Amino acid sequence: MTQNNRGGLLGEIAGLEGEDRRARLFEAQAAYDEALEHRRPEVAPLDYAMALGNDAISLCQIAAISGEDRRGRLAEALRCAYTALAVFVRMEHGPYRRQAVDLLQWIRAGAGELFVELWAELDVGEPPGWLADGGAD
Repeated sequence: MTQNNRGGLLGEIAGLEGEDRRARLFEAQAAYDEALEHRRPEVAPLDYAMALGNDAISLCQIAAISGEDRRGRLAEALRCAYTALAVFVRMEHGPYRRQAVDLLQWIRAGAGELFVELWAELDVGEPPGWLADGGAD
């Protein structure tokens, strides 16, 4: 939990005036990556999926930084959010499932026209209706 919490705090600090937003977001990203090294889906599926969701948010924030690999970061964010949703669905965890759906819709909106291409690269079939058309699930 410590690295996941650390990532969240660093993400919040990144938004403060006078902070090096880019540096703090990369520190947050590193913390989430470390959390994912220790949280495995077969051992702690809820913690794993929560860390994936946080990782996706961080990746989207980094994608918005000028000079970053927007496409690559969004593709990874989409993969993380989709995987998190699959875990929450399997666990039948309604509140976190809803958060993952919201996150996927946020990624879709942020990716714009690039979304269709990024989704196709996931190779998981057609997006669900609530994501394909941006509507509610």
